[in-house]
Amino acid sequence: MTINIISHRGSGVGARENTVAAFAAALKQGAHSFECDVRFTRDLKPVIHHDFTALSLFRKLTPIKRLTLAQIQHLSTYHDASVNSLDDVLNFLGFTNAQCYLHLKDVSRLPVLGILRQIERSHLAGQMFFVIPGSEYGRLQSFGVNPNRIVVMVPYPFFRFGHNIARSVCHEVALLAPPGILNLDAAFLRLVETASGQARAVGHRVSVGLGDTVSTLQWLSALPVDGIWTNQPVLCNDVLQRAARLDIAV
Repeated sequence: MTINIISHRGSGVGARENTVAAFAAALKQGAHSFECDVRFTRDLKPVIHHDFTALSLFRKLTPIKRLTLAQIQHLSTYHDASVNSLDDVLNFLGFTNAQCYLHLKDVSRLPVLGILRQIERSHLAGQMFFVIPGSEYGRLQSFGVNPNRIVVMVPYPFFRFGHNIARSVCHEVALLAPPGILNLDAAFLRLVETASGQARAVGHRVSVGLGDTVSTLQWLSALPVDGIWTNQPVLCNDVLQRAARLDIAV
């Protein structure tokens, strides 16, 4: 089984994260898919950015949602910090066979409906997935999003305490923990295996992460999972290839 390497924001590839340049580099370095964060501007245009404010881009504490797309584009030129729009991502995706995991930072009706129309016009729906926390599942589905295009993100504290991750119909369950928490502890391994089993019992795909060290990636690759989220696609690809060669040798 081929494990889907999911590049987290296009990180660790030599380009600024959450940019088309980073996503292109991640795919060249072995990733099969990439995740990008989507926020909405004051005029409800989707842009690719993780943080609530524009501080990391323009040294301004102004929330992204209080800036228009035109203002962001102007500031991008002035500060030499390009911000890609969803159209930029779709235009790039159309030239690849990759999957794009859109992490919605705001699940509001009008902007989400706008994204759905954009994706429909692009004819790329088969390559797109919406990543949301479980608490936003019902709202997103009420907007007409196909449940089979939804990835329910379950962060470590929730599956650690026995959160029922199998209650929603979705394409995939993503079990995610910060790299500093993810380790080879036997108790943690049991938690991941239990949560993975819950999801698989109802037919969900399962992805896990984030894996950024050789030991962590070796451990993750030994689990019955469909995908690994990582900030190091080159390292992840190398570890998985070595594991595959060992399986063949055995």
